[in-house]
Amino acid sequence: VILSALKTNKSLKSLHLCEHIIDGENAHLLAEILSMNDTLLELIALSDCDLTPESTQTIANALETNKSLTS
Repeated sequence: VILSALKTNKSLKSLHLCEHIIDGENAHLLAEILSMNDTLLELIALSDCDLTPESTQTIANALETNKSLTS
């Protein structure tokens, strides 16, 4: 639900998802959101999210195209 809301929320500047389980489907959704450059999101925290190596790579690929995140 949180990630779906991010598709329409253009004012959020930081997102802390620490200790939330992010499964493969949600990792792909997060990557889709992160690859969009029309957000104000500057910070994302993902520690202890039980990301698989594949999910981590999916998110990392999206971060390469994101121009708004600074940390």
